[in-house]
Amino acid sequence: MTTAIGKQEPAEPIENQSLDARQETELKFVTTPNTLTLFALRLHGGLVAVRSTGPLRWGLDPGKGASVSYVAVASADGNVVLNLSSIESTRAAELEVAVDSAAPTSVDLTTLREAEHALITAELARKTLAV
Repeated sequence: MTTAIGKQEPAEPIENQSLDARQETELKFVTTPNTLTLFALRLHGGLVAVRSTGPLRWGLDPGKGASVSYVAVASADGNVVLNLSSIESTRAAELEVAVDSAAPTSVDLTTLREAEHALITAELARKTLAV
């Protein structure tokens, strides 16, 4: 499914997703080319992983009803793809995806994206060392 991003109110829900255990889905959005897009992900239950570009998958477990910001990069043709996957083994995971903003690359969003990348990398390293 592809959703065009226009002038919307901040954090207006665009997609409600219910993922069965271990199910994956892909959400496509069209926005301004070569921009960073800030998404708000609100969990309603279950464990979910999100990835936009690259091999890093961010596992989300902030608690039921919590919101997490996620920055994704739009391609040269303006496409943003979010890959969502349930990391639950038996129950469904439910979440809302909303766009907080679609703006040209700014220092704040770049810093947030770099911080998210560092956090994901550290979490993966911690899990690898714990095995």
